[in-house]
Amino acid sequence: MKNNIKILLIDDNKTFLLITEALLKKDEIITDKDTLNTLTSVSELSEKELLDLTQYDVIICDYNLEERLTGLDFLKILDKFKFIGLKILLTSDESYDLHARIRREDIKYVTKNINIGEHSTNSILGDIIKKYRNSTI
Repeated sequence: MKNNIKILLIDDNKTFLLITEALLKKDEIITDKDTLNTLTSVSELSEKELLDLTQYDVIICDYNLEERLTGLDFLKILDKFKFIGLKILLTSDESYDLHARIRREDIKYVTKNINIGEHSTNSILGDIIKKYRNSTI
């Protein structure tokens, strides 16, 4: 079990970032030993900055990021930099085509929703992160 993980949360919606961060901490999915950083934009990152992102254990990225770049495109770019951590894509798009494209990649996905409890976005994210934490030596 890995006691401290580095998580990067990427979404262009600052309110969503703040709420998600607060809920991950409140539900003790993120501990004091973990590192959680956020980004609201990725299209202007340099190659060095992209390489630096490979140091994260988990990257959670919104699908609808920017006009020129989707979250799925961005996570695929990270593969070119040898990112080996857990990739999670957040999306409110429930289309079969998108979900089929995501499943072909080595990417987990979570549908954004406003549910409370075990089917909430935060709860599902928490389950994925806990499984990752417990499987990492």
